[in-house]
Amino acid sequence: MLRSISYKNIWKIAFPIIISGVAQNVVNVTDTMFLGRVSNVALGAGGNSGIFYFVLVITGMGFTTAAQIIIGRRNGEKNYSEIGKVFDHCIYMVIPLSFLLFFFIRYCSPYLLEVIIKSPAILEASKEYLHYRAFGIFVAFLNFSFIAFYVGTTQTKMLIYVTITMMLVNVFLDYSLIFGNFGFPEMGIKGAAIASVIAETTALLFFIIYTYKKIDLKKYNLFTFMGVLKINISHPLYQEGQGVCKQKSQFLELPFKNFDVSIIKRI
Repeated sequence: MLRSISYKNIWKIAFPIIISGVAQNVVNVTDTMFLGRVSNVALGAGGNSGIFYFVLVITGMGFTTAAQIIIGRRNGEKNYSEIGKVFDHCIYMVIPLSFLLFFFIRYCSPYLLEVIIKSPAILEASKEYLHYRAFGIFVAFLNFSFIAFYVGTTQTKMLIYVTITMMLVNVFLDYSLIFGNFGFPEMGIKGAAIASVIAETTALLFFIIYTYKKIDLKKYNLFTFMGVLKINISHPLYQEGQGVCKQKSQFLELPFKNFDVSIIKRI
């Protein structure tokens, strides 16, 4: 069914995209607001490390934006089965990239921060923040992949729900983990990083559950890579591998078949 071209319909599609686009910035701003109530050191560290993290996240956004363009084209062609292939290949690209950037943040960024940040106190706080914030790179890239799918297929309304959920979870956990409210331990800047990661993970779970419940997976040929992960024990190659392993184990047992245990006892 073709959509009529009007400002109203354009706004219906564009508004959720605008909201989801500022979501990452809202998370960083929320962290900064709460950390400002902790200390000037925490405020400076949260701001600097948040910007540093966001710059790295932009790289993953570039890959998913390219996938979004191709998905939009396939959707316009009504070639829906190809959309899942584009989505799957997007996942294939961002997962290795997320591992690469994770190790960069954990093991290389401390040396880079020493060049950028001159205050020893802010430097140590920034390292602590990024140490935990690095785990968010995995879910952030997967979230971008889902955003690419929903924007490319013009099903953008649900992005509002995801973004609002993520922001509410982040605000609650920031208040709880930074200051130690509601029975949570007081973690300071470390709590802000953990809160952001959990909030992004909540958004990812929302994406996955919504996609499985509301989207026709067969129509878009989504998640075909899951079939690759299933091992079919009836596959000839698998059975052949079992036979080779059995032969190898029998070969290794030969020298010990006639071994006299009494020799060990005498020793």
